[in-house]
Amino acid sequence: MFDPGRLPRLLKRIVDLATDDGRYGYRRVTALLHREGWKVNHKRVERLWRQEGLKVPKKTTKTTKIVVERRKLHPASTAAPRSCLEF
Repeated sequence: MFDPGRLPRLLKRIVDLATDDGRYGYRRVTALLHREGWKVNHKRVERLWRQEGLKVPKKTTKTTKIVVERRKLHPASTAAPRSCLEF
């Protein structure tokens, strides 16, 4: 059973874990809390997460500009020799 007197410590720890690595969501934070020995339900962590206004930032993608060099094609001046034999 969770002790309500530990709520401020839990809340501080949730915020600390969320700000350590900005990509952690409430599920990962819940798993980290369990590893640290906290006996807390994932629903409680999610509720506290929303109350604190914590959000995982959107994943940004790296954009690169693709440059394609186009060469002007010139017509062949002579016919190319055949490189295959007909059987």
